[in-house]
Amino acid sequence: MINYKLFLSFDSNTLRQYLITFFFSILGALVNFYFFRRVYLNIGEESFYYYSFARRVISFLSPVLLLGIGISLPRAIGHYSNDEKKIGHFFMISLFVLTLAALIWLLLNIICNQWFTQLIWGENTVITKHLNIALSIYLISINVAACIHSYYRGKINATMAGFIDVLVQSVLPLSAFLLFNNLISIFYMISILVGILNIVLIIVIVKSHKLYWDRWPSLVNEIKEFLGYGLRRVPGDIFYAMLIFLPAYFAGKYYNMKLAGLYSFGLSLLFLFNLPATAVSFVTLSRSASLLIKSKSTLRREMRYLLILGLGYSILALLLLYLFLDDFLSIFFDQEFMKYTQILFQMFWALPGLVIFTILRSLIDSAYIRPYNVYFIFIALIIMLVFAIFGVQMANPIMLILGNITAYIVLAALSLFLSFKILKI
Repeated sequence: MINYKLFLSFDSNTLRQYLITFFFSILGALVNFYFFRRVYLNIGEESFYYYSFARRVISFLSPVLLLGIGISLPRAIGHYSNDEKKIGHFFMISLFVLTLAALIWLLLNIICNQWFTQLIWGENTVITKHLNIALSIYLISINVAACIHSYYRGKINATMAGFIDVLVQSVLPLSAFLLFNNLISIFYMISILVGILNIVLIIVIVKSHKLYWDRWPSLVNEIKEFLGYGLRRVPGDIFYAMLIFLPAYFAGKYYNMKLAGLYSFGLSLLFLFNLPATAVSFVTLSRSASLLIKSKSTLRREMRYLLILGLGYSILALLLLYLFLDDFLSIFFDQEFMKYTQILFQMFWALPGLVIFTILRSLIDSAYIRPYNVYFIFIALIIMLVFAIFGVQMANPIMLILGNITAYIVLAALSLFLSFKILKI
């Protein structure tokens, strides 16, 4: 009965966008699982842990350098859906700001490489110094790709957004790993491949809008309006990036790089299983901005069913992982890796809270100019840090996992409370 009601709740175009985005998220997850196998087998166990930790570093730095544009661009496109010229201006502003921010980070990293390397990696070795520079260049390419991805999210073009996401996050990195077996060379190659993709897509978008600057005074106002919304949310991106990054960081700083790599891999798996909810949030951001004005009853109905599906999915995923995680990991890794199954499974208890928060995050950002998600994420971060401090004092790394789980449960509870208020449920 739920399934029947669910399909009646969405118009055909919206349902198609959700299904297309969901398809690409599953495809991306499958490629990523195979990708982890190739990494583990191609570059060895030690480099695998460095790679896993590098992914956590990227997940921390990229949202910070996005300056809230991943949210503000789709929202702005949803608000100005009838003004293609203004949308084109917002895209070019985003592109310029993101490229400038990433270039500044690269310059700082070159000048202060030793200091940044020690800060981020907890060790100053030849590998980590070169990795730091390689990751900074990689950040430029993926942040430009994130801008393009956000543009297609705002246009509610799930096919292009999903295609870009799978290419940038899965297919192109896998191609680089098949070509090289040196981790630093691999990151440089990924940067080149993503950069080529970016150039092609930017040309396509610019041509579609026939962009030219003929309104400089109004353009300045557009920049103020656009960045004003996004910059309010930058602290939230920083806090969320810290929430994702710090469990692995503390594991490396206070225990060892092997444990940091293992925790990083577990967190990567957690967020891969969260991809369906991420897919929903991609569509929901622009759609919520529109429905909050046009039809709150429609939005209320859609969000209710999305929450039911999200909670059902996360509980089913937990059950399947409890029963078959050993078998699942054995497909991608050797038997030596199986000894870490119990630790990895403990991280998945955060999945229900993460799924609920991910689904509701876009609704809250659409409903309020005030960045309530920033406050919620900050509270979750404090909770995680308290657990981390106790874990370090007690020499118990499992406290890092417990802190992560508790933080996402609290985050989901706060998001539910405010969402019910928005929708008057």
